[in-house]
Amino acid sequence: MAVLGGVAAVTVIALMNAARLDVPKRGRVLIVGAGLLGLIADVVMIWDARVSSDTYTVLSVLLALVVHIVQAGVQRPHDRGALLLSRGKDHAPMWLAGAAAILVGGVLHYFMLTTLGR
Repeated sequence: MAVLGGVAAVTVIALMNAARLDVPKRGRVLIVGAGLLGLIADVVMIWDARVSSDTYTVLSVLLALVVHIVQAGVQRPHDRGALLLSRGKDHAPMWLAGAAAILVGGVLHYFMLTTLGR
């Protein structure tokens, strides 16, 4: 998710998981905040002429992974411990949602790159 869709895709899936796990409003705000901070950092890297294209790609993926780790940490206390790909209510497979998030997030990321100067 982080590699193909960036911070936006990771955040969308984290919000969907938070809704499924009944994460309280404060936790959801933290998830959105981490996503917004990640997007801001991504835009700053795009605007920074000192960051090469290859370096930007690596840093952008690492940034999305860090955002994911923070968001997963917010969700973890509300996770009831079921297997990741179980068919239970809390952990229904999210292949379709993940694919949609990658497509939308990837398009958003591409749009940011082309309009902001990369």
